[in-house]
Amino acid sequence: TDGGVLYDAANGSIRRPADMCGKTISYPGSPGPGGPAIVNTMVRADGKTDCELEFYGRYNGGFFHTDALLSGKADVATLVFWNFEIPEAKAKGMKHASFFSLKEWGVPDFCQLVLMTTPTRFQELKEKLRRLVLAMRKATGIIHQQPDLARQ
Repeated sequence: TDGGVLYDAANGSIRRPADMCGKTISYPGSPGPGGPAIVNTMVRADGKTDCELEFYGRYNGGFFHTDALLSGKADVATLVFWNFEIPEAKAKGMKHASFFSLKEWGVPDFCQLVLMTTPTRFQELKEKLRRLVLAMRKATGIIHQQPDLARQ
């Protein structure tokens, strides 16, 4: 999936990553340095080099990214998955849910789903796990190619 930053484009205050300078960021682990480091890397990649880490507000909404934005406690949320948070935000009424992809703005995309098991359990469930991975790939494809169908 594609990892990145979620924001609501409805009010027009954020159009490009540079516009995130000084905004309040919701991210798990706040008030640690992770969220501002990610967002500021994107801001700088967009050409705004005078924004500092101290300029950002920090909010720990855990992984409830959409709720943080809808409640007004944050302007943007990072560590989001495009294929989850965007459909969720739209389903919760955020009609202009928007997204900046990490990999398009200077941040390696580390947002991945990692499935873990033991070698023994893997052998026991090998065929079921294969079908699970194929189903997840198919679902991700539907989300990208047919978002209206995915919301049903």
